[in-house]
Amino acid sequence: MRFSENRPVAYVVLALAVALSLVFGGGGALKDKRADVDQLYQASSYSISAELHEMRDNAVTILSIAKKYDEADASYIADLDSAVSALESADGAAAEYAASLQLDSAIEHVYSDLTGISLSDMDAEDARYKYKNFTSAQLRISHDPYNELAADFNSQLSAFPANLLGLLRGIKPLELFQ
Repeated sequence: MRFSENRPVAYVVLALAVALSLVFGGGGALKDKRADVDQLYQASSYSISAELHEMRDNAVTILSIAKKYDEADASYIADLDSAVSALESADGAAAEYAASLQLDSAIEHVYSDLTGISLSDMDAEDARYKYKNFTSAQLRISHDPYNELAADFNSQLSAFPANLLGLLRGIKPLELFQ
């Protein structure tokens, strides 16, 4: 009997060819889309990552101003210092979101405390400016399309056949910034 006439062998060969093409050739578009959405989060400007960096920088300046004044509440200063460290060490969108909430709460306390203290004109102006920049970065994050695009990608990844391709290619869902 010739190989071309043996149907069971032909089916096995066909199944192997399809499986190998999926593993090595399939999922490229899915992987590219994940990389594009992830790049939107990580971009050096106009991204959640960039805004978090700006929030951190503004918080550090406000923290340094608060540390100059004995009248400033030491527990608020310690909380802000801890929140800055938490944001710096956060890994992943969900952890960065939690750290940003902690930073927001801490900076609100410190800035509110500073408004009741007699600051030098320069420190008062710097604190106002940095606080305004901090809240502007928060606003830009709230309008960032990352979460919507990541949720859409995750939805596509969970549907057939993308879920099979994702499993075969090791493509993971994206973390949401929430």
